[in-house]
Amino acid sequence: MRRHSRRGDKPRRVNKAQVQTAALGLLARREYSALELADKLRQRFRGCLWQSQDNFFEPSISPESSEDTFEESTLDHSECIENAIGDCLQKLKADGYLNDERFAEAYVRSRLGRGLGQKRILRELVEKGIQFDVAEDFVSQGVLNWSGASDPDHMESHQLRDSERQRARDLADRKYPNFAEDAKTWGRAARFLQRRGFDFDVIRSALGQTPRASAD
Repeated sequence: MRRHSRRGDKPRRVNKAQVQTAALGLLARREYSALELADKLRQRFRGCLWQSQDNFFEPSISPESSEDTFEESTLDHSECIENAIGDCLQKLKADGYLNDERFAEAYVRSRLGRGLGQKRILRELVEKGIQFDVAEDFVSQGVLNWSGASDPDHMESHQLRDSERQRARDLADRKYPNFAEDAKTWGRAARFLQRRGFDFDVIRSALGQTPRASAD
């Protein structure tokens, strides 16, 4: 049976070990960027009280102090938790569990698999804390790998654009196979590709000219 929190329940306490355990649990499911993981941990521990294991983040409290006295002390619980999250991320990076480049590579592969365009994937990576130039490199590399290029590291920009155009064309063919025969269907296909994050020039190149309305 699901337990519902009762009004007046005291906030739960959290320590460094719990922060790290939570972070590792999230990373066991999938890759995260550092920014994304920090946001997840903040959400999980919002409203919690800090319980230091080594008294580094909190003032010393005598054994005689009551719990109420502890909660009313000058300890800034949210700041302590934020510090613990920062320390946790640094350790995870040092130990190789958290890596923004590995996340970016996996994210691009996943989003390309869902038929999204470069423009949208690039925007999403930047929103997740990946530097623009790093994100741009991984998106370009991912598109070329997706196209089956024999040597993606030495592909020219026009080949990258051709690969993106072909992906857009394939998506339109599957979703709107008759787009080349009807202006309204062409418009639906164009809007579909735009929502997927394809650049307007890529869409026009993939779909060709808008079909003329049939004469009565």
